[in-house]
Amino acid sequence: MTALSDYKSRKFGKAFTLFDRDGDGVVRRADMESVVRKEVQRSGADYEAPEMRPVRVLVERWWRTLDPEGRGEVDHDGFVTALVALSDDRDAVRHVFEDGVRCLLSRMDRDGDGRVSKAEFVWVTQEDGLTSAERDAAFDRMDRDGDGYADVEDLVADYVELYCTSDPDAACNGIAGFL
Repeated sequence: MTALSDYKSRKFGKAFTLFDRDGDGVVRRADMESVVRKEVQRSGADYEAPEMRPVRVLVERWWRTLDPEGRGEVDHDGFVTALVALSDDRDAVRHVFEDGVRCLLSRMDRDGDGRVSKAEFVWVTQEDGLTSAERDAAFDRMDRDGDGYADVEDLVADYVELYCTSDPDAACNGIAGFL
């Protein structure tokens, strides 16, 4: 295994644990939807509301990427393998994540100024399986100018980059917890 594939395998393996909340060794669509639904609710929105459609589409596309055969669940190796394959195609990553992530991040931006404060980011993502220290460190690295805010479009780019980067020091890696 190459260093790159080993790094991505470890990164996506950690992401698997964020969704396998019951520890049974598989992720089901309901597991993913539950995590995303909680983040939407923490942003003050209703997951089923029409304006949250891009987030629901994200979950659908993501799930089809992970479970193309429609088995209803994916184990650790299948999850990691699917995300490593997806990560090789930046356009496919954008297709799966970009609009839904932008929609959710825009909900975090309470005053509509195009920026997300650390407090807003922490509030919405507090149930995502990261420790407080990991979450704080992730935001601090994404706050490019150190002013306590991250631009929504920069955050969208970071979420896309999370799946594509081979750089273990990239700021975006904190989104799923640092290795």
